[in-house]
Amino acid sequence: WTMLDNGPLQEWVAKAQATPGAKVVDLAKQSFSLDPLRIFPTEQAGTMFAEHMFPLLGIRANTVEEALLARALTPESRGRLGVGSTRGFMRYLNSAEADPRLRDVAALLEQWSWDDYCASVFDEEAPILDLAKASAVAVSTRRVQLPSMREMDGDRLATLTKPKRAGNMLYGMVASFVQESYFADTTRCGILGVEEAGHWTVSEHGQNVAYKFASQARKHWSGL
Repeated sequence: WTMLDNGPLQEWVAKAQATPGAKVVDLAKQSFSLDPLRIFPTEQAGTMFAEHMFPLLGIRANTVEEALLARALTPESRGRLGVGSTRGFMRYLNSAEADPRLRDVAALLEQWSWDDYCASVFDEEAPILDLAKASAVAVSTRRVQLPSMREMDGDRLATLTKPKRAGNMLYGMVASFVQESYFADTTRCGILGVEEAGHWTVSEHGQNVAYKFASQARKHWSGL
């Protein structure tokens, strides 16, 4: 099992610490990679980058920026360009080969790379968490700022403070990573738990992951 523990008492962190073979991840310390272009399979990595990073960057749907980025993030494009990480994608965006209309996106990614909250997205050397080798995982999100349910309503996400925007992205990235990892391994049952889940289930990515579990988990021997 993997539990996202946002509770004040951190009961699930304590349980994992007492469980042989379990791991504890503090989302604020960024001890494992959360780079979508590294942690997800090649065919899914570009889609996951768009799902979690575009809102952080303020990339809106049906814009020229979205279309250009989507084309550059396809598995074929990334393979041709040798892009295997978010840092690598930044290098491409700053190169002469990239469309000059994406220079602002490169600048935004550079700005976020300086943010301590997002270090795990931009660190090309950070280890990738192998859920198959852990008997259980507790992800402590207590020190990561998250939007309230009211702040997730409508277009308010764009007006959030930087720590809350980063926290929303990281929380969603972890949940998607756990879901995809458990769905890919049908040799054992994988359970994703979310403590105090209201702020997550009102978000778009939270609803997407919850729907995937509700509609597909049984055949992947997983649960939420």
